Amino acid sequence: MNAQVPPPFATAARANRGRQAPRRTSVSRTSGWSIATFALAVLLPLSASAFDPKDVDPGTVHALGGGGPVLVVEESPSGQLELVTGGAFFDASPEQVWKTISDYASYPEWMPDLTEIEVTNDKGTTKDVHYKVHFQIAIISKKIDYVLKHTETPPHRISWDLIEGDFDKTVGAWNLVPLDNGKGTLVFYSTFTNLKSMGWLVKQLLTEQPGLEVAIQASTALVVLKALQERLAKK
Repeated sequence: MNAQVPPPFATAARANRGRQAPRRTSVSRTSGWSIATFALAVLLPLSASAFDPKDVDPGTVHALGGGGPVLVVEESPSGQLELVTGGAFFDASPEQVWKTISDYASYPEWMPDLTEIEVTNDKGTTKDVHYKVHFQIAIISKKIDYVLKHTETPPHRISWDLIEGDFDKTVGAWNLVPLDNGKGTLVFYSTFTNLKSMGWLVKQLLTEQPGLEVAIQASTALVVLKALQERLAKK
């Protein structure tokens, strides 16, 4: 996966959900499925919870993206990356999208760099899923092994947290927002992995090139969204 270093970001409206310390939040319009420059960054007070699509007006996001994807980057007050979210409009119902993203066994057929997957514990709307992924950045190539606990809220949200694996933190979520009376869906894919915990070489590279961490995770969000869109187009 070839990551691009993200530019400054354009802002979109988000609700003020409390008086917590402000986190740096920025939204980027993209050109096609690659990151494009559209500059302006602000500080907004947000809750400590992960990205919530109810905080972003769908019309604003759709207009900002011009039909293409957008990126939301969230950082702590000290500038530490906390979450990257890609969002895009899909010409499919939430139920159609949900059927694909909740079918974990099919992920290797369309999810980039995923080589193996297994649901190891199924408790209905809570599932433990074992992933094996090929990770490559510059000259570094690694096989990554980890288990995530998925929590499902059909048909709108799947979130996950790390149980165990080759890094010390990874979180994320799918969020689906119905549009056009349920005929279309605004799909958000959120992700953050502490890449610096993946070994000395990766940590050294990201320390020397600070913007690369955001670039990798932003590119991941866009690539996964594009892969999902292509998967749905085949059905």
